[in-house]
Amino acid sequence: QKRDPATKSRALEDLVSAVFPSKDEIYQTKEKGETDGNATANIVEFSRPEKIASLCHLVFLHETKLGYDNNASVRSGSYKALAAAKYHVPKAWNGLFLVEKDSDNCDATEGPQPRL
Repeated sequence: QKRDPATKSRALEDLVSAVFPSKDEIYQTKEKGETDGNATANIVEFSRPEKIASLCHLVFLHETKLGYDNNASVRSGSYKALAAAKYHVPKAWNGLFLVEKDSDNCDATEGPQPRL
């Protein structure tokens, strides 16, 4: 489905603020809820498996669509969302983006060696 760049950027911002919020956003939401007298109603905490699933789908979208978008704001929003996810699910993020270096297998011509 085709969407305009403003909608894609807004959706990425909503994803970050809902699933991968910064500490400042969490504090502001709590503070706003306390002034309303309803602090817990405004905060939705996603479980770790839900955050990992969101990260995996975001990576898929970034690699297939968002990273190649013609609009710079969409590409930027995609990178910002990936960066925000790094602090919420660091092990999953590292598993998806970082290659584990094994000092025993330094010969690049042979390719990866199976672990025994």
